[in-house]
Amino acid sequence: MIYVFFFSFRLPLLSSLSIQTLSIHHTSPGFFPASPRAGLPDPSLPRFDPFSLSIPLLEGASNKTYASIWPVVEELKDIMQPDYVIVQCGTDALAGDPCATFNWLLGGGEGSLGWCMSRILDKWQGKKLLLGGGGYNSPNAARAWAYVTSIAVRVLASIHCRCFMSCAAGTTARPGY
Repeated sequence: MIYVFFFSFRLPLLSSLSIQTLSIHHTSPGFFPASPRAGLPDPSLPRFDPFSLSIPLLEGASNKTYASIWPVVEELKDIMQPDYVIVQCGTDALAGDPCATFNWLLGGGEGSLGWCMSRILDKWQGKKLLLGGGGYNSPNAARAWAYVTSIAVRVLASIHCRCFMSCAAGTTARPGY
């Protein structure tokens, strides 16, 4: 699950604040978020809110799924031209989570969590704030956030590194260790 919040301030008057929320999440009957807003938005309905959008994904969503919807995310970003971007990413969407119905990978190329985060951090204008999110596999969540942090600070981290004490002591693990 990933939530992206776009904040646009049109100076000099802050009264023109625009906040866009985009939710990319699993959807099925009875699955959270169980809300009319969890489905694809219908602009013809009275409850349509153009500033609260949703991209619901079905079971089995993978890197290929995220790569295929990413142009929509990019187009929304281009329309909003945000000054600030807040990303909340739940690791429960990653493969290996006991509650996950997705097969989304941490790394591994186009459409992966790392690929999406690299796009946001390296190619989008504006300031960014990254927030953690849910996950029901603690080692998976820790690995994901260590990896995302490494992307954010521009230091490539090995997601399979088992360096424990040597890393804490300031030494570097060998690649593939």
